[in-house]
Amino acid sequence: MKPSLDPNRQFVIGIKTDAGFSGRRVVQIDTLTEAAQCIALLAITPQSQATLYSKHDLPAISQLVSQQLRIPLDQVTLVRDYANCHSSTACTQAILALSATTRAMLINAAANRWNICPTHCKMESGKVIQKEKSFDFELGELITEAKQGDIPLIPELYLQHRQPKP
Repeated sequence: MKPSLDPNRQFVIGIKTDAGFSGRRVVQIDTLTEAAQCIALLAITPQSQATLYSKHDLPAISQLVSQQLRIPLDQVTLVRDYANCHSSTACTQAILALSATTRAMLINAAANRWNICPTHCKMESGKVIQKEKSFDFELGELITEAKQGDIPLIPELYLQHRQPKP
């Protein structure tokens, strides 16, 4: 059975292009009309499943989502729907941005719940974990808070979530 896109029950973000691919921006999706305007979409369900909506079904794309969200590959479903990305390179870049943005927003949601800095959190085995303690949240537990959070800028994502030097 093909998963359905439900922005009311899922955390859904997409990537749009404004002026060529260099004008891309990550947006939160609240309606299916907004979804149709994106080149790729990523949805997280309350059951902590990730569904990637992309025109391209390259095996590496699902693996990219799995790696960025630190979830097993079998928790990532690829659906060729709702997206209009025409270049595999552009699509891969968009999915990297979506996955990294999703990771940052879920980590920020957990940090807000714990009232700590996001740098004290990490994503591992499909959960956001507080590094110094044994507290964790499944990804699906954080989608309500993630929907209310700000979308971080793409360049900040890679700096914010690098492992600190010992």
